[in-house]
Amino acid sequence: MITIETSTDYGLIADLLSRSPALVWPPSASRLREMSMATFLLARYDGVPSGVACIQKMDFWHSICKYLFVVEEYRRMGIAGKLLSESVSHAEEVHHTPVVIATTNVDNIPVHMLNRRHGFRIAGRFKSPMSENVLLVWLRSGSSPPSLEMEPEEKQLEV
Repeated sequence: MITIETSTDYGLIADLLSRSPALVWPPSASRLREMSMATFLLARYDGVPSGVACIQKMDFWHSICKYLFVVEEYRRMGIAGKLLSESVSHAEEVHHTPVVIATTNVDNIPVHMLNRRHGFRIAGRFKSPMSENVLLVWLRSGSSPPSLEMEPEEKQLEV
């Protein structure tokens, strides 16, 4: 069974994030603790920590979903979808922010599909200042309908 809870166990969260191949420099527990207006969501599968996400209020109109990660042996079980859904709900219901932003590596197709299912659309593309990775910026407004289809302008950005 999958459960999602808020967590302030920054050591555990940092340990989980240290396993993410997407993070060039995974954050330390102290760095996570110092993040303002941030809520960490911890996923457990049958009680075992299996994934994490952070939703952070940036200003009065938008939040950012970051550090969405599921431990490899727990992938393809719906955990990332539950974490993203809870993150979006938290942004809307707790932070009262109508817009949520996220970023992904340009080649992370499973997360692209996940983002589309949760109403996100590609808003931009840039080279990471910390690595050679190319990233996509995703945007979701409260009225974004879920879709697996790319908008024409998205096709240009995803290539």
